[in-house]
Amino acid sequence: MRAFWVHDDSSVIVETWHSELWIEDEIRVSTYLRTWNTLRESAVYGADAHRVLTAACRDINI
Repeated sequence: MRAFWVHDDSSVIVETWHSELWIEDEIRVSTYLRTWNTLRESAVYGADAHRVLTAACRDINI
């Protein structure tokens, strides 16, 4: 996964290993918006995030 920043519904900045891409094409921007929404919807916060991290630490014996 590459890092990307959604500035608004019309532009996205994507960081690659060798460059920074400014994407303003509507179809490509919509791909990043869908990706962002999927990541946001699957994220956990607060106490739920703490439980996930605690379980992960326990699983790798930290």
